[in-house]
Amino acid sequence: MKKILLPIDGSIRSLRSIQMAKQFYRPEEVEITILTVLPGELRLDHDQKRKTQEELDSWANLLKEYRVKTAIRQGFPGPEIVRFAENGFYDAILMTRASRSSQHKLGSVASYIVREVPYLDVLVMHEDKN
Repeated sequence: MKKILLPIDGSIRSLRSIQMAKQFYRPEEVEITILTVLPGELRLDHDQKRKTQEELDSWANLLKEYRVKTAIRQGFPGPEIVRFAENGFYDAILMTRASRSSQHKLGSVASYIVREVPYLDVLVMHEDKN
């Protein structure tokens, strides 16, 4: 069984990685972890943590036919995603790009991840212009 990591920041764009996972993998083939990375400088109180977990649970519910875990980390997104993927022995990372400029192929986080984990499959979905 493959382990797939979906880093999601809560934007509509990032939630497309859930659709991407459904297109590429059957439920019996994968275990999916939805990861959100909160800014490291935030001091989260109990209510903020609960709200973030509720959001993660609602995203996981979009994959209810799959084996899904959720995780929250704090820090800089690129390094935290890479660290999480390495420590969890993931097979692939599915994400969407944040760059809105036509001059940039990937956003800074996606570029960082592709550069730092060349031994993993990193699939980056282009933004849908429809």
